[in-house]
Amino acid sequence: MSPDVEEEYYSIVNSFPEYNDDFDHTLKDNDRIYTGKCNHIRNSHFEGNLNIMEPCLSIARHLAHINGYGTIDEKNKRCKYFNYRIKTQYGRIHDFDGNNEDLYNKLNEGYAIYPSDFKIYKCKIESISEGAFKELKDLYNLHDKLYKIKKSYSGPNSSSSSCENADEFVQLYDGYIKECNTKGQTKFCNKLTELSNNYQAIMETKPTCKKMLQVLEPPKDNDQPVTALVPFVIILVMSILFFILYKFTPFGPWIRPQILRKKKIWKDLHEKVVQLFHNSRNKVSNCRNSELNVLYHSLGNN
Repeated sequence: MSPDVEEEYYSIVNSFPEYNDDFDHTLKDNDRIYTGKCNHIRNSHFEGNLNIMEPCLSIARHLAHINGYGTIDEKNKRCKYFNYRIKTQYGRIHDFDGNNEDLYNKLNEGYAIYPSDFKIYKCKIESISEGAFKELKDLYNLHDKLYKIKKSYSGPNSSSSSCENADEFVQLYDGYIKECNTKGQTKFCNKLTELSNNYQAIMETKPTCKKMLQVLEPPKDNDQPVTALVPFVIILVMSILFFILYKFTPFGPWIRPQILRKKKIWKDLHEKVVQLFHNSRNKVSNCRNSELNVLYHSLGNN
Protein backbone atom coordinates (compact mmCIF):
# COMPACT_ATOMS: atom_id res chain seq x y z
CA MET A 1 0.00 0.00 0.00
CA SER A 2 1.36 3.42 -0.96
CA PRO A 3 1.81 6.07 1.78
CA ASP A 4 -0.99 8.17 0.23
CA VAL A 5 -3.48 5.27 0.28
CA GLU A 6 -2.40 4.36 3.81
CA GLU A 7 -3.05 7.95 4.89
CA GLU A 8 -6.57 7.71 3.43
CA TYR A 9 -7.30 4.74 5.70
CA TYR A 10 -5.96 6.58 8.76
CA SER A 11 -8.11 9.61 7.91
CA ILE A 12 -11.43 7.69 7.76
CA VAL A 13 -10.92 4.93 10.34
CA ASN A 14 -13.01 7.08 12.73
CA SER A 15 -16.03 6.35 10.46
CA PHE A 16 -15.53 2.57 10.43
CA PRO A 17 -17.70 1.89 13.55
CA GLU A 18 -20.59 3.76 11.94
CA TYR A 19 -20.13 1.87 8.65
CA ASN A 20 -20.05 -1.39 10.60
CA ASP A 21 -23.26 -0.48 12.43
CA ASP A 22 -24.99 0.45 9.17
CA PHE A 23 -24.07 -2.84 7.54
CA ASP A 24 -25.01 -4.98 10.56
CA HIS A 25 -28.52 -3.51 10.45
CA THR A 26 -29.11 -4.12 6.74
CA LEU A 27 -31.97 -6.39 5.76
CA LYS A 28 -31.19 -9.88 4.53
CA ASP A 29 -34.03 -10.07 2.02
CA ASN A 30 -31.82 -11.39 -0.77
CA ASP A 31 -30.20 -14.18 1.25
CA ARG A 32 -32.59 -16.79 -0.18
CA ILE A 33 -31.49 -15.94 -3.74
CA TYR A 34 -27.86 -15.55 -2.68
CA THR A 35 -27.81 -18.96 -0.97
CA GLY A 36 -28.70 -20.83 -4.15
CA LYS A 37 -26.18 -18.91 -6.25
CA CYS A 38 -23.42 -19.20 -3.61
CA ASN A 39 -23.90 -22.98 -3.69
CA HIS A 40 -23.17 -22.90 -7.42
CA ILE A 41 -20.18 -20.59 -6.91
CA ARG A 42 -18.56 -22.75 -4.21
CA ASN A 43 -18.90 -25.79 -6.47
CA SER A 44 -17.63 -24.06 -9.61
CA HIS A 45 -14.85 -21.93 -8.11
CA PHE A 46 -13.94 -23.46 -4.71
CA GLU A 47 -14.14 -27.23 -5.28
CA GLY A 48 -17.31 -27.49 -3.22
CA ASN A 49 -15.72 -26.04 -0.04
CA LEU A 50 -18.60 -25.53 2.45
CA ASN A 51 -16.54 -22.97 4.36
CA ILE A 52 -17.03 -20.56 1.46
CA MET A 53 -20.80 -20.23 1.98
CA GLU A 54 -20.72 -17.73 4.85
CA PRO A 55 -18.20 -15.31 3.26
CA CYS A 56 -19.99 -15.65 -0.11
CA LEU A 57 -23.29 -14.52 1.45
CA SER A 58 -21.77 -11.83 3.69
CA ILE A 59 -19.59 -10.26 0.99
CA ALA A 60 -22.44 -10.23 -1.56
CA ARG A 61 -24.71 -8.59 1.01
CA HIS A 62 -22.06 -6.01 1.89
CA LEU A 63 -21.30 -5.09 -1.74
CA ALA A 64 -25.03 -4.76 -2.49
CA HIS A 65 -25.33 -2.49 0.57
CA ILE A 66 -22.49 -0.28 -0.72
CA ASN A 67 -24.10 -0.15 -4.16
CA GLY A 68 -27.14 1.53 -2.59
CA TYR A 69 -25.19 4.72 -1.83
CA GLY A 70 -25.46 7.47 -4.44
CA THR A 71 -22.05 9.09 -4.76
CA ILE A 72 -18.86 7.38 -5.88
CA ASP A 73 -16.98 9.12 -3.06
CA GLU A 74 -19.25 7.61 -0.40
CA LYS A 75 -19.06 4.20 -2.04
CA ASN A 76 -15.26 4.31 -2.11
CA LYS A 77 -15.07 5.31 1.56
CA ARG A 78 -17.25 2.35 2.50
CA CYS A 79 -15.12 0.14 0.25
CA LYS A 80 -12.16 0.97 2.47
CA TYR A 81 -14.09 -0.28 5.48
CA PHE A 82 -15.14 -3.36 3.46
CA ASN A 83 -11.47 -3.97 2.64
CA TYR A 84 -10.58 -3.68 6.33
CA ARG A 85 -13.49 -5.92 7.33
CA ILE A 86 -12.72 -8.85 5.02
CA LYS A 87 -9.08 -8.80 6.20
CA THR A 88 -10.36 -8.90 9.78
CA GLN A 89 -12.94 -11.64 9.24
CA TYR A 90 -11.55 -13.75 6.42
CA GLY A 91 -7.81 -13.70 6.86
CA ARG A 92 -7.80 -17.51 6.93
CA ILE A 93 -10.50 -19.89 5.65
CA HIS A 94 -10.29 -23.62 6.26
CA ASP A 95 -9.39 -25.64 3.13
CA PHE A 96 -8.72 -22.45 1.14
CA ASP A 97 -5.08 -21.62 0.48
CA GLY A 98 -5.50 -18.07 -0.87
CA ASN A 99 -5.54 -14.77 1.00
CA ASN A 100 -8.51 -12.41 1.34
CA GLU A 101 -7.70 -10.79 -2.01
CA ASP A 102 -7.77 -14.20 -3.74
CA LEU A 103 -11.08 -14.96 -2.01
CA TYR A 104 -12.63 -11.70 -3.15
CA ASN A 105 -11.45 -12.06 -6.75
CA LYS A 106 -12.77 -15.61 -7.07
CA LEU A 107 -16.11 -14.65 -5.52
CA ASN A 108 -16.37 -11.71 -7.92
CA GLU A 109 -15.84 -14.10 -10.83
CA GLY A 110 -18.74 -16.15 -9.51
CA TYR A 111 -20.97 -13.13 -8.88
CA ALA A 112 -20.33 -11.94 -12.46
CA ILE A 113 -22.03 -15.09 -13.80
CA TYR A 114 -25.32 -13.94 -12.19
CA PRO A 115 -25.38 -10.13 -12.70
CA SER A 116 -29.18 -9.89 -12.33
CA ASP A 117 -29.04 -11.60 -8.91
CA PHE A 118 -25.92 -9.93 -7.53
CA LYS A 119 -26.48 -6.17 -7.92
CA ILE A 120 -23.23 -5.28 -6.27
CA TYR A 121 -20.58 -2.55 -6.30
CA LYS A 122 -17.15 -3.88 -7.19
CA CYS A 123 -14.79 -2.50 -4.58
CA LYS A 124 -11.08 -2.36 -5.21
CA ILE A 125 -9.16 -4.58 -2.82
CA GLU A 126 -6.00 -2.88 -1.54
CA SER A 127 -3.19 -4.71 0.19
CA ILE A 128 -2.70 -3.51 3.77
CA SER A 129 0.67 -4.17 5.40
CA GLU A 130 0.61 -6.04 8.70
CA GLY A 131 2.03 -3.04 10.58
CA ALA A 132 -0.57 -0.63 9.18
CA PHE A 133 -3.35 -3.18 9.71
CA LYS A 134 -2.43 -3.60 13.39
CA GLU A 135 -2.51 0.16 13.94
CA LEU A 136 -5.82 0.50 12.06
CA LYS A 137 -7.26 -2.29 14.20
CA ASP A 138 -6.11 -0.58 17.41
CA LEU A 139 -7.54 2.76 16.24
CA TYR A 140 -10.78 1.05 15.24
CA ASN A 141 -11.12 -0.44 18.75
CA LEU A 142 -10.81 3.03 20.31
CA HIS A 143 -13.15 4.72 17.82
CA ASP A 144 -15.66 1.90 18.34
CA LYS A 145 -15.73 2.60 22.09
CA LEU A 146 -16.20 6.33 21.49
CA TYR A 147 -18.98 5.61 18.99
CA LYS A 148 -20.74 3.38 21.53
CA ILE A 149 -20.36 6.01 24.27
CA LYS A 150 -22.02 8.64 22.06
CA LYS A 151 -24.72 6.21 20.99
CA SER A 152 -25.41 5.02 24.54
CA TYR A 153 -26.64 8.46 25.63
CA SER A 154 -29.69 8.02 23.44
CA GLY A 155 -30.53 4.62 24.97
CA PRO A 156 -32.46 3.69 28.14
CA ASN A 157 -29.34 2.62 30.08
CA SER A 158 -27.15 5.53 29.04
CA SER A 159 -25.30 5.95 32.34
CA SER A 160 -24.23 2.33 32.87
CA SER A 161 -23.40 1.56 29.23
CA SER A 162 -21.46 4.79 28.65
CA CYS A 163 -19.40 4.20 31.81
CA GLU A 164 -18.66 0.63 30.78
CA ASN A 165 -17.46 1.73 27.35
CA ALA A 166 -15.51 4.63 28.88
CA ASP A 167 -13.73 2.22 31.20
CA GLU A 168 -12.80 -0.03 28.28
CA PHE A 169 -11.70 2.98 26.21
CA VAL A 170 -9.37 4.21 28.98
CA GLN A 171 -7.84 0.76 29.45
CA LEU A 172 -7.20 0.40 25.71
CA TYR A 173 -5.83 3.94 25.44
CA ASP A 174 -3.43 3.48 28.37
CA GLY A 175 -2.05 0.31 26.77
CA TYR A 176 -1.61 1.93 23.36
CA ILE A 177 -0.04 5.12 24.76
CA LYS A 178 2.67 3.10 26.53
CA GLU A 179 3.46 1.33 23.28
CA CYS A 180 3.45 4.65 21.44
CA ASN A 181 5.83 6.28 23.93
CA THR A 182 8.43 3.55 23.31
CA LYS A 183 8.27 3.97 19.52
CA GLY A 184 8.26 7.75 19.22
CA GLN A 185 6.00 10.04 17.21
CA THR A 186 4.13 8.28 14.39
CA LYS A 187 0.82 8.69 12.55
CA PHE A 188 -0.60 6.31 15.14
CA CYS A 189 0.53 8.57 18.00
CA ASN A 190 -0.97 11.61 16.28
CA LYS A 191 -4.29 9.78 15.99
CA LEU A 192 -4.13 8.94 19.70
CA THR A 193 -3.87 12.66 20.41
CA GLU A 194 -7.02 13.28 18.33
CA LEU A 195 -8.84 10.47 20.14
CA SER A 196 -7.80 11.89 23.50
CA ASN A 197 -9.22 15.30 22.50
CA ASN A 198 -12.49 13.71 21.35
CA TYR A 199 -12.74 11.79 24.60
CA GLN A 200 -12.15 14.94 26.66
CA ALA A 201 -14.84 16.78 24.67
CA ILE A 202 -17.39 14.08 25.53
CA MET A 203 -16.21 14.00 29.13
CA GLU A 204 -16.76 17.75 29.55
CA THR A 205 -20.33 17.70 28.24
CA LYS A 206 -21.56 14.45 29.81
CA PRO A 207 -19.48 13.44 32.84
CA THR A 208 -21.70 10.60 34.04
CA CYS A 209 -19.08 8.47 35.78
CA LYS A 210 -15.69 8.77 37.47
CA LYS A 211 -13.86 7.05 34.65
CA MET A 212 -15.11 9.68 32.24
CA LEU A 213 -13.50 12.35 34.42
CA GLN A 214 -10.01 10.90 33.97
CA VAL A 215 -7.57 13.10 32.06
CA LEU A 216 -5.73 10.95 29.53
CA GLU A 217 -1.96 11.03 29.25
CA PRO A 218 -0.84 12.54 25.92
CA PRO A 219 1.95 10.94 23.85
CA LYS A 220 5.42 11.94 25.02
CA ASP A 221 7.53 14.14 22.79
CA ASN A 222 10.51 11.89 22.19
CA ASP A 223 12.21 14.55 20.08
CA GLN A 224 13.40 16.52 23.16
CA PRO A 225 16.58 14.46 23.82
CA VAL A 226 17.44 14.71 20.13
CA THR A 227 16.97 18.49 20.23
CA ALA A 228 19.30 18.75 23.22
CA LEU A 229 22.02 16.84 21.37
CA VAL A 230 21.96 19.08 18.29
CA PRO A 231 24.27 21.86 19.64
CA PHE A 232 26.75 19.27 20.93
CA VAL A 233 26.83 17.48 17.57
CA ILE A 234 27.30 20.78 15.71
CA ILE A 235 30.25 21.77 17.93
CA LEU A 236 31.81 18.32 17.54
CA VAL A 237 31.45 18.33 13.74
CA MET A 238 32.85 21.87 13.46
CA SER A 239 35.84 20.93 15.64
CA ILE A 240 36.62 17.88 13.52
CA LEU A 241 36.17 19.86 10.31
CA PHE A 242 38.46 22.64 11.52
CA PHE A 243 41.12 20.10 12.52
CA ILE A 244 41.01 18.44 9.06
CA LEU A 245 41.23 21.82 7.32
CA TYR A 246 44.09 22.92 9.56
CA LYS A 247 46.10 19.70 9.24
CA PHE A 248 45.54 18.45 5.71
CA THR A 249 44.62 21.40 3.46
CA PRO A 250 46.23 24.72 2.34
CA PHE A 251 44.08 26.36 4.98
CA GLY A 252 46.58 25.22 7.65
CA PRO A 253 49.73 26.87 6.21
CA TRP A 254 47.72 30.01 5.53
CA ILE A 255 46.07 30.32 8.94
CA ARG A 256 49.18 29.52 11.06
CA PRO A 257 51.05 32.77 10.20
CA GLN A 258 47.80 34.68 10.66
CA ILE A 259 47.37 33.22 14.13
CA LEU A 260 51.02 33.91 15.07
CA ARG A 261 50.73 37.50 13.80
CA LYS A 262 47.55 38.05 15.81
CA LYS A 263 49.17 36.54 18.90
CA LYS A 264 52.19 38.86 18.49
CA ILE A 265 49.91 41.89 18.11
CA TRP A 266 47.99 40.92 21.25
CA LYS A 267 51.23 40.27 23.12
CA ASP A 268 52.66 43.68 22.14
CA LEU A 269 49.39 45.35 23.04
CA HIS A 270 49.36 43.60 26.40
CA GLU A 271 52.94 44.69 27.13
CA LYS A 272 52.13 48.30 26.21
CA VAL A 273 49.09 48.29 28.48
CA VAL A 274 51.17 46.87 31.34
CA GLN A 275 53.91 49.46 30.73
CA LEU A 276 51.39 52.30 30.68
CA PHE A 277 49.89 51.01 33.89
CA HIS A 278 53.29 50.92 35.61
CA ASN A 279 54.19 54.40 34.32
CA SER A 280 50.89 55.73 35.56
CA ARG A 281 51.44 54.24 39.02
CA ASN A 282 54.95 55.69 39.20
CA LYS A 283 53.69 59.17 38.29
CA VAL A 284 50.98 58.98 40.94
CA SER A 285 53.53 57.79 43.50
CA ASN A 286 55.97 60.62 42.62
CA CYS A 287 53.22 63.21 42.91
CA ARG A 288 52.29 62.00 46.35
CA ASN A 289 55.93 62.02 47.49
CA SER A 290 56.33 65.60 46.24
CA GLU A 291 53.27 66.70 48.15
CA LEU A 292 54.60 65.07 51.33
CA ASN A 293 58.01 66.75 50.91
CA VAL A 294 56.43 70.17 50.47
CA LEU A 295 54.29 69.64 53.55
CA TYR A 296 57.31 68.45 55.56
CA HIS A 297 59.44 71.50 54.65
CA SER A 298 56.59 73.85 55.44
CA LEU A 299 56.17 72.38 58.88
CA GLY A 300 59.95 72.50 59.45
CA ASN A 301 60.16 76.20 58.62
CA ASN A 302 57.41 76.96 61.06
